[in-house]
Amino acid sequence: MGGRGLNLTKAQKWMIGGASAVGVAGLGDWLWRKYHVVVNPVVNPATTAASVAMTAAMTAATVAVGQTPSASVALTNSGGAAATVSVSGVTTYQGATVGNWVAQSVIVPAGQSATLTMQTQAPVAANFAGDTLQVVFTGSSSASSPITAQATFTVAAVQIPQVTGITSTPTSSTTGVLAWQAAQGVTGAQYVLRHVDASGNVVATNMGNVAPQVTIPQTSITVSQLTAGAVLDWEVAVVAGGQTGPWSTVQTLQMPAAPATPTTPATPTGLRPISSTTSSITFEWNPVQGADTIQLGHVVNGSVVAILQNVGGTAVQATASGLNANFPETVAVRAGLNGQMSPFSAPVTGQTQAATTTNSGGGVTPVPTPTPTPVNTSQCASLLASLSAATSQAATIRAHISSLQTQWNNTFMNYSGTTAGKEAALAAITSQINAAQTQLASVSANGIAIAQRMSAAGCG
Repeated sequence: MGGRGLNLTKAQKWMIGGASAVGVAGLGDWLWRKYHVVVNPVVNPATTAASVAMTAAMTAATVAVGQTPSASVALTNSGGAAATVSVSGVTTYQGATVGNWVAQSVIVPAGQSATLTMQTQAPVAANFAGDTLQVVFTGSSSASSPITAQATFTVAAVQIPQVTGITSTPTSSTTGVLAWQAAQGVTGAQYVLRHVDASGNVVATNMGNVAPQVTIPQTSITVSQLTAGAVLDWEVAVVAGGQTGPWSTVQTLQMPAAPATPTTPATPTGLRPISSTTSSITFEWNPVQGADTIQLGHVVNGSVVAILQNVGGTAVQATASGLNANFPETVAVRAGLNGQMSPFSAPVTGQTQAATTTNSGGGVTPVPTPTPTPVNTSQCASLLASLSAATSQAATIRAHISSLQTQWNNTFMNYSGTTAGKEAALAAITSQINAAQTQLASVSANGIAIAQRMSAAGCG
């Protein structure tokens, strides 16, 4: 303080310390003129600076998965100056930040309030279904220190139904299809399957080619590499919103026993001619065990070129008919089971009887054997070529039939589709086999006719 010493009364001190800014200015002017004392105006900071408080409240206390939460943030400025406040927010779960809010700014006039509607940057994730989350809002401005406000909201639990319409269908002795109906009213539903025992206890081993527990989006799964005749117990549940619904009851897939491995019967033995007429020869062989068919084949140059007869597996005789009188017929025989044929036996030759006439005395006179016609070499060569072609064609058809039978067996054992699909596939292959067998019968009959023409022509 400059100037002379100044003694002030209590009233004067009160006037200086408590006067208004205008009053102090006038008093200061008087003091300067009288005592050369400078008096500065006294200003109360609380009446000029901004002072902002903040509260927050969620728009809804419970939010569904996939919704975007919002909140109302109230700002009150009790100071003497306007304030520009920027508000940001974070969502936390168990102390960790799991989401951010869209930041906003607002000017709050002195002595007034303002309200912001805040919203998260992303919808609530499904993995928080059933949890309570906390939100921390932070407001900042150049006129005041940062302020905070908190709020909480709960994420509604997802209602998940139990799986229905469950089926367990074997498609072969080692493959099956597990299926169920789609969950209704559940967004983004997936399905979890697990291996259990008959009591519902979890089993740690694989379900064939499938892991002990697997989650998939589709409503069926094909399980392979199972054991024929075994039982697979399993259960399934809906997964949605990070939650697993109630498990189904224990389901059972009963695998059928493996089909018996086809076996080839033994080649018939003891083939021999036992009777004949002028146009036929009957052959006989020893009984064969485990056969369902036996074939008598026509032999030319040591090879079977046509099938003369198909008889049942228990038969021991077959007749070659439609032959010429005094005609040698060479045959071989083989047995089969489920399409698996044994090799042919060694060839055996029988001969039809010679033709006879009745003489005037009532006796029977053998018809003399006609003098052989000279062999037509060119005709024989042509017939032999035709017979070779027929033989080759028959061999090709037999190989095709064998391939189709293998395809049929593989389809029966390993088909991985539906039961209806398997039956349709087997029926298609069976139709091809029947058509090939019909073609083979036609080619075989043509081969026999050619062989008989060669014999009649003396081709040897």
